[in-house]
Amino acid sequence: VVELKNDAITEYDISPADLGLEPRTDADLTGIVANSAESSLALVRQSLNDDSSAAADIVALNAGAAIYVSGVANSLSNGMAMAQDAISSGQAKERLAELVRITSLMSESSCALSSTASLRPRQANWCSARLSGAKQISSRRWLTPL
Repeated sequence: VVELKNDAITEYDISPADLGLEPRTDADLTGIVANSAESSLALVRQSLNDDSSAAADIVALNAGAAIYVSGVANSLSNGMAMAQDAISSGQAKERLAELVRITSLMSESSCALSSTASLRPRQANWCSARLSGAKQISSRRWLTPL
């Protein structure tokens, strides 16, 4: 890690043990691959539903780093502990659901306010499907009501 803090640059190494993480086996890490939107979503869900998973460790480390660099935590390990608490308590899952709800509302209102001619083709298709009452069942498939 290279860190700029208080006008000083410091360089240091960290290990999972430094952050209170158990070492993971190759088998634990084999499933941590996201090669599609669906597999990425599955990993996000796993990280938020199973706080002992390798996916949760990765999310907590990244979120903890963000918490630390934002100044909310005074160290990376404290930021990570805050992230782990948010995952364990269900607060992270609640915030993600809130973000999904808000962005969905924003998308719906942008469809209602825009003519499809002013949108990119993919957005226009999405808006047309949403406005017709269709439900998205995957990243590319829609279920249109009868």
